Amino acid sequence: DVVGPVTVTSVSPSTDSKLSSEHSIAAIFVGDSGPVVIHGDSTVVRIPKEKEQLGFSALIISEDQRAVGWLADVSFCCASYPLSLGLVVYRPGKPLRRFTGDGRAIFKWYFVANGKQVAFLQSFPHGEPREHYELRDVETERLIDKWDGYLTPKAPKWTTGMRP
Repeated sequence: DVVGPVTVTSVSPSTDSKLSSEHSIAAIFVGDSGPVVIHGDSTVVRIPKEKEQLGFSALIISEDQRAVGWLADVSFCCASYPLSLGLVVYRPGKPLRRFTGDGRAIFKWYFVANGKQVAFLQSFPHGEPREHYELRDVETERLIDKWDGYLTPKAPKWTTGMRP
């Protein structure tokens, strides 16, 4: 349930005439039972939480408004706080996509190529940082590219959005 004043207005489809209001995303809210996505035509879609999920963080709507994603925060055996161990992407009319990379915590992420790809940064929560970056295709979940180490000038261009 959404508490407080909320107004949902239809968004204009992008220049792509195939994008109708029903397939655009106007907003996302997070409730106790999971995310609530509001489409451009005011359709409300409730998405259940992931197994063992405690919370949500880093909610992002893609630039073209065709996808929305969030980090799934789960309990971690060795910490008194949850860690983001998965990235979930929702696209209207498509299956949910889930990304865990190499299993480390995900600290940053963003959409690339108008929501067709996701890039994320993984590392360990404690100790010396061991940064790992992945670029994945949303449609297939396929690994497109990866980068291990610090963001030097030699790092791939798609890592730019994760620079401090």
